[in-house]
Formats: sequence, structure tokens, C-alpha cells
Amino acid sequence: MDDFNDIEDTGSTGDLDATDQLPVFSDGEDTLPLCYICEESCDSFDATGLTTGVYPADSVVTDKQLWAKTAWNRHYRLILFHSRKRICRLSGISCMNDNDIDFHTRQAPWDKTTVIVRPESGSSRRQDLLATALQFEAKVQGTKDRLMCLLVHARCWQLLCTHRAWSLSEGDIKVLMRALLRKGPLSRDPRLYSVYGLNVGCSSLPCTFDDGDPFRCKRVEVIIRRARQRAGRRFKSTQKHQEPIHLNLLPLEVLLLIAGFLSPADAAVVQKAVGLYLGDSYWRSKVPEIFHEVREISSETLDWGFLCCELNQLEAAEDDDLDSRRYVIGKLD
Repeated sequence: MDDFNDIEDTGSTGDLDATDQLPVFSDGEDTLPLCYICEESCDSFDATGLTTGVYPADSVVTDKQLWAKTAWNRHYRLILFHSRKRICRLSGISCMNDNDIDFHTRQAPWDKTTVIVRPESGSSRRQDLLATALQFEAKVQGTKDRLMCLLVHARCWQLLCTHRAWSLSEGDIKVLMRALLRKGPLSRDPRLYSVYGLNVGCSSLPCTFDDGDPFRCKRVEVIIRRARQRAGRRFKSTQKHQEPIHLNLLPLEVLLLIAGFLSPADAAVVQKAVGLYLGDSYWRSKVPEIFHEVREISSETLDWGFLCCELNQLEAAEDDDLDSRRYVIGKLD
């Protein structure tokens, strides 16, 4: 793997030939692959209930069809690489079908902005849009002569993009690939290299992992929506005349220094007591890092004090809705 330093994070389908993408059968053993981020399996399922087709990765249709009707941990991306042809890139999104467990090769759209829902069987449509790559776990002598891949859950990848690992790597796919190889399941279990079957160990995931999307939390979405509705109310608690207290005599800068040592709930009490709003910037700074959703709305006008207090309560409650997110972030850390 030392020659990965020379791989460009580019490549096109024109660089590949037929031998680069030959399917590799698993000799009758099921091969549920492991995600290189959360280190758990990418489950297979019967895709006949889904409408096959090609979708933009960020489309509403895709979100409803893939994430609502089926478990999130059945959808994946591939980190595609071919060291001799200087290819290293991220694939689009595909889903694990029942028939896929008969192969050591995985298929996903070459274009990272695309989702392809493949038919369960019996169709060669859209093959020209798909890359077929051998899982790195199943490497054998001479695999440098073909396209290979590391598999990650699509949602785990989205969470990685909000993690400090993404900013530290500056989104360099080669840096991220090397990091995943160093920390991933293969670094601890050499049996996973076997071409005769991939071993999936006992899960250490929380019991709600299959149901809990690590990237999207409906409880958080509801809290954000309520904070937007309360945007005009964030100053109301500071407009009533309060009895004079010593804190009223302090400059705002000093109040903010004091509030920095307080919990959000205590800071809200101080804010009400002095009749002075501590500011959107202060409340944004107190939101727990686990809630990546807040970064996307940081410029919006909403009740940041309410949002901060509610999210801190949600985190402190150790709600099941966040179990999967905590688990994946723990792996990334």
C-alpha cells in the first residue's frame, strides 16, 4: 500500500478495461462486507420493494425511498482505487441486495453524486454507470492489476464529512483511505484477508443501531423547527423590568465571561435575571459538537438560547435516537 502516495484522487471509466472489473464469486460463503468507519456489516435485503432507477444523491425522492423504507445501514459508498492506473476516488451510493453476498466484488455508481437502485437480479441495465471493484478484504496475488475498494456506509461517510477528521485531511481521499486502513477492522483481524469468506465479528453496536440513523435525527429536526418558530421571542424574556441586582452593573463582556463557566440552563437563568440577551454567538458556542446540524443553520435567525438548551437536554438524556451517532463518532475519534 506504500505506492498509494502516488495515486491521484481522480480517474475515469475510460482508464479501466474488462479485466479491471471482473466479478469474483465467493465460493458459496456469504460475504457481508464491513464498513471501514463503524466496522459493522452492510446488511443485505430484498430490493424488490424499491423502484429501481438513477437518482441525484441529494434528492428528496432518494431520501424518502432509501432511508425511510429501508434501514440506513444497507446503503454504501466505495472508495475505489487502482494503484497501477493511478485511480483513487469516492463512488456514488448503492444498496446491498440479497444476491450481492455471493460475490467478493461490489458495485456502485462511478459518479459520486449519483444513487443507483439496482434490480435484485436479471438485468444488465445501467451497468455502464456502475464500477465493479474487488473488496480489499478479499485481495489475492495480483490484485494490483484490477479495481479494488473499501466499503463505507453512506450515512457513516456523511457523518465523517462533519467530523474534524475531514477538516484535518482537507477532504483528501488518499489521506482518508490510509487512515481507514490503519484503524479499520483489517488492522486487527488478519483473517478478513481471506478470499474464501469475510468474517463478521460479534457486534458491539447498541441494540438500536439498525433503526437509528447516525446522520439524521428526527428529534433534532423538530427542535430546530421549533427554534425557527420562536425566532421573534428570543428577546422577550429580557424586556421585562427586573428588580435591580448586582449583575446588572456588570458590562456585557464580563457577563459573557461568567456565563462561559455556566451550564446552558444556568446561563438562561442569569440572562433572565439581568434582563440582557447574551447573544446568538454565545448560545451557538454552547451547542454540543455532536449536533452537526447546527453548522448548516449557523447564519439563520432563530431562538438560539432555546435551541442550545433543548439540544443540551437531548444529549444529557442519552436518548436512544443518538446511540448510533455516538457510536460512529466514537469510532471516528
